[in-house]
Amino acid sequence: MTVPADRAIVDSSPPASTVSSGTGPVEVAASKTSGQENFPVGSWLLPRHLRPHIANFYRFARAADDIGDDPDLPTADKLARLDAMDAGLTGPGPEATTGIRASIAATGVGLVDCRDILTAFRRDSENRSCRSWDDLIDYCRYSANPVGRYLLRLHGQADSTFPAGDALCTVLQILNHLQDCGDDWRKLRRIYVPTDWIEAAGGIDRFFTADEASARLRRPVRLLSGGRMLRRNYAPGDDPGICDALVAQQGPNYALAKRVHRWRATTARAQGATVSMNVAPPTRTRSVVKNRALAAAYAGAYRFGVEVFEPATSNTLMAALLVHDLRNPPRSAAQVWHEEAEYAAHGGLWRCAYAPRSALGIAALLGWGAARG
Repeated sequence: MTVPADRAIVDSSPPASTVSSGTGPVEVAASKTSGQENFPVGSWLLPRHLRPHIANFYRFARAADDIGDDPDLPTADKLARLDAMDAGLTGPGPEATTGIRASIAATGVGLVDCRDILTAFRRDSENRSCRSWDDLIDYCRYSANPVGRYLLRLHGQADSTFPAGDALCTVLQILNHLQDCGDDWRKLRRIYVPTDWIEAAGGIDRFFTADEASARLRRPVRLLSGGRMLRRNYAPGDDPGICDALVAQQGPNYALAKRVHRWRATTARAQGATVSMNVAPPTRTRSVVKNRALAAAYAGAYRFGVEVFEPATSNTLMAALLVHDLRNPPRSAAQVWHEEAEYAAHGGLWRCAYAPRSALGIAALLGWGAARG
């Protein structure tokens, strides 16, 4: 299958005669509110006097994004509505432009950034795909980087801060594409993964085959992270395979406590005592939930096949295993880790394809919205 350089793999735009289901000549019903996004909007960490301007920018971007993503709108209608929003930045326009137009007038910031993101949404409306990595980076220049630049400008930061902000926004945009690429393809026949990668994978059908998708999407993530993300959990041929699940956010006291716990159990076992050495599953304990990064990572862990238990469930499970061990003393094994692993309730962490720390950041991004709720 050959994919044109500047068009989508399949043109999903409805025919020109299709009747729009929008709510007006320009606006369509908002698909999300700020609280439903998978990123924070107008965080309390931001200066109070800037939050209304950020909210106006968000409403403008959300309205334009919904136009580009409306499956029932013909391409020509989408482009006309986006043009109306462009005009509304400096003059009369649709309701979605009223707030940002006032913000631009009050702050002198946002006109360039709003027009840049409209460039991205026009590409979306035409269902353009990215043929190469460079095409994808260029798309992010308009779809993501203007958001960071707007915030930096609004806070009075110098243009010299833009490169670092651009890099962060681009990474977050690509991760979002990877998260949603299946839905984008199924619902809109739109795809942002470089089409030359898809061709190398054997075509679009094979690319989205469930057992191949994870491996195909690993490449851009590893490229973005310099090889630090989505590393193998175990090297080929490892026996035994050692799962390194220590996380820096848990702190040194946690790591030391675990080591002392294992040391005491090993020493007691060597002295002939009956020891229950079972491993507990990942659990939403208070210490985890109060750490926002860990709470978000736990909320997104299911994306990697890892089950996180509620404290009451873990307590009941571990109590049952303790009673079992007291009634049926474990047989001594040649290595202590054999006994630890036999009845371990790892919740899928040990079977995960990726080393836990290499997937933690992505799980946190994917679970951010759920953790906030």
